[in-house]
Amino acid sequence: IKAARQLFLVHGVGGNLATFYPLASAIHAAVAEAAHEPIKVYGLHTTSVDSPVMASLDDMVECYIEEIRAVQPSGPYLIGGWSFGVTVAAMIAQALTERGERVSGFLSIDAQAPRAHADFVAYLEQNGIGSPSDLYADTHFHTALQRFGRHFGFKDTTPDGIKDKLHTFLGYPAASCTKERDDRNMVAVTNLFNAALARPVPFAVENALLLRASEGWFDDYEESWAAQLTAANLRHEEV
Repeated sequence: IKAARQLFLVHGVGGNLATFYPLASAIHAAVAEAAHEPIKVYGLHTTSVDSPVMASLDDMVECYIEEIRAVQPSGPYLIGGWSFGVTVAAMIAQALTERGERVSGFLSIDAQAPRAHADFVAYLEQNGIGSPSDLYADTHFHTALQRFGRHFGFKDTTPDGIKDKLHTFLGYPAASCTKERDDRNMVAVTNLFNAALARPVPFAVENALLLRASEGWFDDYEESWAAQLTAANLRHEEV
């Protein structure tokens, strides 16, 4: 990764970078040590609550590739993400390599490899949920988070104030109004909906570091990555 001096990290399910702040200095120091030189860390995120929610992961990938190239026009690239953001980061890495660019490093923070979650897809189909707004409806939202919130680390799924709890989980202060809360939550719900339908993303990079929480819930973490990721230097670490 020595030739790449910028690390681009994709946000979590909420579309913002609030969850990265506690990790930023540690990530910066660890990557700089591995590269034996200073590294700049850039966060990729939804611009603001007033920005339109991206309708698909493909739209998000193209938008973020434009942002990456505005900072670094050509490779080698360092790409990474946390939780939901790992799916987008993998798609970015795949798209860049398909366009002839080098991806010298890939960082996954506590996520399985991209794939559709069959249990979630079945839930959507059984309940006639065809859009993120359907999923956010009161008739489905609590049950969906109770059953599938663990996919992005959401654990407090008791029904009282569930939408407020999600808003706080995403790193936001108390909302000034219900619309502000719901607009921010809908970014996460749209991302969750799209990620649940994600396709596998086979891709190859030069170096990959896959970090997994020691108290994670993944049953087939290493197997899921082995089926999709090829790396000359691959490290799994539990933190």
